[in-house]
Amino acid sequence: MLEKDTQLCLVYTTHKNEKEAEVLAEKMLRKKLLVCANIFPAGKSVYMWNGGLNCDEEVFAIFKTTPEKLNSLEQEFLKEHPYETPCFVVLESKQVSQGYLDWALKQ
Repeated sequence: MLEKDTQLCLVYTTHKNEKEAEVLAEKMLRKKLLVCANIFPAGKSVYMWNGGLNCDEEVFAIFKTTPEKLNSLEQEFLKEHPYETPCFVVLESKQVSQGYLDWALKQ
């Protein structure tokens, strides 16, 4: 449940590579579910999966959206992402510069 004063939602995601992250971001942008996506170079993810320890290179992304579009974004993201269990972690903003928020809301 989002807090009432949330102005913008930042969704932390992981992807196999930059191309995969970019393709997914573009799909979500075309569906008008995102305002912007920031894709970061590969880093290491260390995690347990199916009883084993894994260490993989992954690309990290932040997808920015409005609270009103968050549920639709999650549904489409989970449908389109190739991972069996993709990372979709929502970070709520408490303060956004007015100029950036105005721009985001127009998207």
